[in-house]
Amino acid sequence: MYRRRCIDPLIALIILIGVTITIAVAFASWAMGLWNTQSRVVEAITIEGSQYTPSNYTLKILLHVHMKPKAVIYKVTISGEEVEYWLDSIEVGAVTFDQSTGKIIAPVGSKFWLGAKLPKPLPSGTAVEVRIYTETGYMYRTTIIL
Repeated sequence: MYRRRCIDPLIALIILIGVTITIAVAFASWAMGLWNTQSRVVEAITIEGSQYTPSNYTLKILLHVHMKPKAVIYKVTISGEEVEYWLDSIEVGAVTFDQSTGKIIAPVGSKFWLGAKLPKPLPSGTAVEVRIYTETGYMYRTTIIL
């Protein structure tokens, strides 16, 4: 008669625990990814163009909002200095400027021109860094050549 050899019970237990942990980690990763895509708010504002008027040193910036349900802009800085800004004109959407709070409220899909007063007169050809801040904590930055 011959002896049959089996896997040692300790080795079988280690393999079983390893497989269980691997499946648990895979499931947790899948579940977190599923929950994050359902609850996360993705905000996107595209800066599509600009116009500079040297005579009154104002800058107009064309913005396109891709965020759902809306973007609320509460602050604009140019070259590190907070500047006065306003809703200049609307191309698409029902964008509003709240006079009491000084915020621009733009729904998804809207496209509008934001006007801003430069902190000091600058000649054409100067590069300035523009930062646009939203209530959800995002900051959009671009460099514009005047």
